[in-house]
Amino acid sequence: FTPSHGMTIDAIDNSSLSARKKQSIEYVFINAEDGLGGVRAALESGSVDAAVLWDPDLSLALRSTKGHVVYSTRTASNLIFDVIVCDQRVLDDSAGRAAVQKLVNGWMKGVDAAKADPDGAVEALVKTEEFFTLLAKDEGKPFVKGLFDNLLWTGVADNARILGLSGGTNHYARVYQRFDQIYRAAGALANPKSPVVNPSDSFDPSFIRTLYQASTTAQAEAQKTETFTVQEREQVVQAAPAEVTKPVTVNFASGQSALTKRAEKTIDTDMVPFIENNGNAYFEISGNTDSTGNAVLNQRLSEARAEAVVEYLVKQWEFPRERFKIVGNGPNKPLCDENNPGAEGVGLDGCREMNRSTRIAVFGARE
Repeated sequence: FTPSHGMTIDAIDNSSLSARKKQSIEYVFINAEDGLGGVRAALESGSVDAAVLWDPDLSLALRSTKGHVVYSTRTASNLIFDVIVCDQRVLDDSAGRAAVQKLVNGWMKGVDAAKADPDGAVEALVKTEEFFTLLAKDEGKPFVKGLFDNLLWTGVADNARILGLSGGTNHYARVYQRFDQIYRAAGALANPKSPVVNPSDSFDPSFIRTLYQASTTAQAEAQKTETFTVQEREQVVQAAPAEVTKPVTVNFASGQSALTKRAEKTIDTDMVPFIENNGNAYFEISGNTDSTGNAVLNQRLSEARAEAVVEYLVKQWEFPRERFKIVGNGPNKPLCDENNPGAEGVGLDGCREMNRSTRIAVFGARE
């Protein structure tokens, strides 16, 4: 299993698809030796309806199929991380640790240089990497440079933030634990009973910490509060449909909009990680009801419940309020047809429960 599998499973798990529809998804596995080129070929030939691709195969497939991106790491910017891996014996040796520190130092300088001079980065890639030499020959250097638009350059400040060194969530540990759950549930481990390795035992943050503590610029950048505005949110929401909409069963007392302790715990475990996965994206929080009762009152109640959820996220988790669009749908956007609940493999009560969910929708990455 690869990060592609993990990201796909996570997206489907967090989607508004019913359990029956999730079970109906057929996974097609491409031979490892065919690589991403084989995955792209399957999509281009129409053998599959969707595919998980990384650049340059993603950009090539979009061009040839006239397809579109459903969900990407530009939006889920805290979900997939590249890491540098080395033998523990290297780290146990003082000379080895010094060499790794130099490698990390050089990598971070390379990131800064590429961000500052993308044309120079393209030239370096084309001159030193055969893959990019051939790609530039076939597609041209502007195509290679265009790939940078989908790339998140992570320098010292970004790494410090991801690792929780600047305060806040340790996203590496969170994602590590989430993917451990995904891979175990999917049967990807040779020994399903193998013990879970603690995230802190799998990663040595000292190399980034050294650079971070030595740079007041990186410290200021990592701790800077990102700005969100209502105007930008509305532009993002109107630009394209939500990439993923996650229904969450936030329970309220009948006719009430006050959060219970149980509802708060549900938000903590089911909503907050989803928000953290999706970096700096904007969201829509919608309250929903089933078809019973007065439609006008249901619409008002659903909006009040969505407002209560956002209020909790803002006060308890310190997310900027401007990130969230609040909507009360009442009974107008059902996930399940209450006249035909069997289509989703549930009874009427289960169908109505689906429709009463609070939903969190994530919209595409900010520019």
